[in-house]
Amino acid sequence: MNKEIKLSIIIPMYTVAPYVERCLKSLANQDIPFEDYEIICVNDGSPDNCSVIVLDLQKEIPNIILLEQENQGVSIARNNGIALAKGEYIMMIDGDDYVVENSLKRILSLAKQKNSDVLYLGFEDINLEGTSSWATNYLNQEGKVYSGIEGYFAARGNEVKAPDRSWAILYRKELLDTYTIKYPENVPYLEDGLFLAKIFSVANMVCFDSSNFYYFITRV
Repeated sequence: MNKEIKLSIIIPMYTVAPYVERCLKSLANQDIPFEDYEIICVNDGSPDNCSVIVLDLQKEIPNIILLEQENQGVSIARNNGIALAKGEYIMMIDGDDYVVENSLKRILSLAKQKNSDVLYLGFEDINLEGTSSWATNYLNQEGKVYSGIEGYFAARGNEVKAPDRSWAILYRKELLDTYTIKYPENVPYLEDGLFLAKIFSVANMVCFDSSNFYYFITRV
């Protein structure tokens, strides 16, 4: 019998060749076995050598899956990753970002403990030199369980950056499958916000983890 996959991580790739190796190695240096999770890299017709880098890393990171498609945009890339995902939970990560090592066991345990439909994870905004400009603070939300609508507003505020981000969040895959939730196609902006609106309209258990998990890279 095949072992149940606990987490599917979906990474759309377009012109992120200088960064994707760091991203994937941060996801490989974790505290759960490779067979417990999968890393789905979707090459969205990138003109650089993203795919070559991923194929090379597959030799040492066996749970990487590479999916190739013509350039169709980030929404379709993520949707194709969702369609392929087998995990109990899914999570979006951008190829130029990376995560804290040895953190997946903790966040998956928390999601199971809270029976979360959605689990917000902490992130830090840093530049290419590694200087931090902002970090989430979920101390007031941590330990509480919100309905979908309550959780939507609990994640927002005047001091919050990227309130409509859809990366660095765990989603119960069954929820997406049951309600056929996908990213909107042919929408050039704010696709994350539209995806979240669909999620929060049906989620019952929204939780927060204040520990830093994700490094969001500002390249400007």
